[in-house]
Amino acid sequence: METLVYQQTDRLMNVVVFFSGGASSLRGMLSDPNFKQLYQVVATFTDRKDARGVNLAQQAGIPVLHLNRREFYARGNLDPRSWESRKFYYARVGEMLKEFNPDLICLSGYMHIVTDPLLGDFRYRMLNVHPADLAIATGPSVDRLYLGNLKTTDAIALVKEKQLQKKLKGENAVFDALVAGEIYTKSTVHFATEDFDEGPIFVQSKRFDVDQALVAASLESTGEALTHYANELQERMKEQGDVPAYLKALELISTNQVRVRDGGTVLVDSNELPYKGFQLEY
Repeated sequence: METLVYQQTDRLMNVVVFFSGGASSLRGMLSDPNFKQLYQVVATFTDRKDARGVNLAQQAGIPVLHLNRREFYARGNLDPRSWESRKFYYARVGEMLKEFNPDLICLSGYMHIVTDPLLGDFRYRMLNVHPADLAIATGPSVDRLYLGNLKTTDAIALVKEKQLQKKLKGENAVFDALVAGEIYTKSTVHFATEDFDEGPIFVQSKRFDVDQALVAASLESTGEALTHYANELQERMKEQGDVPAYLKALELISTNQVRVRDGGTVLVDSNELPYKGFQLEY
C-alpha cells in the first residue's frame, strides 16, 4: 500500500511547524523563494510559551498555538509519564489544528515524541529533521553498517535479518557521532513514525566533515572541549544542513507526486529513492 503525501490543488500547500526552541527551520522557510509560491506556513505550535521561535512566528504574522503539557496533564489529573495521557494531549492538539487545514506538519526542534491520534492522522505527512546520518545502522552482530546506497526493501530486509536499528538516534546524536569516530555528519529529514527516529528517510543534507584531530585531543581531556565542539557543529548544521534539507523536502512534496510505501520506500514521481533518500550535494 502507498500513501500520497500531498495531493496538488489550486491553493498553496499548508504547513504547520512544531517547535520547542528557536524554530531555525521556520526561519529558513520564511526566506525560501518557494515560500508563498509553493507552500505557506499557516500556523505554528509550541509546548513552550517562552520558546524563542514564538517571536519569530509572531513577527511574520503566523498564528502561534500553545498548549502547556504540565498544565494540560494537571487539569485532567493525568499521569505525565503515561502514553495514554499523551494521546489525550495530542488529541487536543489535533483539534486546535483543524481550522488551519494543514497538509503537512514539520517538526523543527520539537523536543517531544508525537503520538497517536495526531501521528496516525498525519501518517507520512509529518516530517522531522535529525542532526545525524540515519542511514548508518548498528546491531548485536555489527557496530556500524552503512545502508544508504541500498534499495529500501533490501535495507529493511537486512535490518530485520541482523536485528539492526539506526545508530545515531536521540538528542545527543552529534556528540555520539564524534565519540563513535564518524568522519562526517549530516542532517536527515525523515517521515515521523511511532518508532523514534526510525521513519523513512526522505532528504539528507551535505556532509559536515569532523575535525578528527580536535576530537582525538578532546577525548584525552575532560570532555568539555568535545561537548563544546559538538554544540558548535550542531548549531552550524541547523542553518547549513537542517534548513536546506527541509526546503528541498517541501519543494519535492509540493511539486511532485511523493508517495511512501508501508515498507518504508519513498517514491518521487514513481521513481524509488535509495534508503538514504534524496541526497543534497556535498
